[in-house]
Amino acid sequence: MTPELWKQVQAQLDLVLALAPAERKSFLHELGTRDFELRQEVESLLAGETDNPDFLQAQQLVGLLRTAVAAESKREPLIGYVLGSYRIIALLGTGGNGGRLSRRPG
Repeated sequence: MTPELWKQVQAQLDLVLALAPAERKSFLHELGTRDFELRQEVESLLAGETDNPDFLQAQQLVGLLRTAVAAESKREPLIGYVLGSYRIIALLGTGGNGGRLSRRPG
């Protein structure tokens, strides 16, 4: 997707999300008559929002981040917390390769 198309998609998505669900269909139809590719992109993003309207909502994320900060300070894992339709079940790992030392063969 080009940066120009992405800007258009963002703008149209903002407009359609501001509409009541009953008004969205006609908005998308009108959009499709002008630019079918743009309509498809907007609909694909909208589908994710309408499938689960609570998925990654701002309040939910803020709450999870606060919990994460508190848990990190106590070194408690976030296992068991729920984010949208996802539940954290295991820690995949921590840290990274930044502190790893290696020796050159020589």
